[in-house]
Amino acid sequence: MRILNQPIKVRGMVHPAYCSCGVAVIASKNVPFDRALRSANVARANAAEAGLGTWALYHPEMGEAATYNRWLKTELAGAIERNELSLAYQPQIDVNSGTVVGYEALLRWNHWRIGAIPPADFIPVAEQSGLIYQIGEWVMRRACANTKHIPGGVKVSINVSNLQLEQPDFIQMMEQIMRKEN
Repeated sequence: MRILNQPIKVRGMVHPAYCSCGVAVIASKNVPFDRALRSANVARANAAEAGLGTWALYHPEMGEAATYNRWLKTELAGAIERNELSLAYQPQIDVNSGTVVGYEALLRWNHWRIGAIPPADFIPVAEQSGLIYQIGEWVMRRACANTKHIPGGVKVSINVSNLQLEQPDFIQMMEQIMRKEN
């Protein structure tokens, strides 16, 4: 890895180079080559997520996690159309007076076949796949529409991905949604 991660000199300019490697230990001669290669590739992808210039040794859990994440990505793409996403509102209480001063809108996913999927499972997949933009906009629209049913003076907060905040038109989109839905 030390050798593979050496800078490369091209036309007098030095460019950084990084390599991520995956290692799969094959315990039997009967393991098909394509399966061994898939295992090494899963380990490489795992190493790449850990940072530049790293390596990882394949563990079966990696394959299960990769398969689960691919499944989540596929299913999440249709979750809005299938009306599987919802918002749960967690009250925010003033500790001095005991009154509700706001609500936090929390995204929930109730999959049509397997039921509730934890946000800790699907939010990272949504961010990695780019689905977070569509889902984030849906959350904003739904939360703003639902504020019509909340007493005046009580605030509703939503969680926003850093990726959404980096969108150049994020503020304009949010203002537009707030005007339309309120």
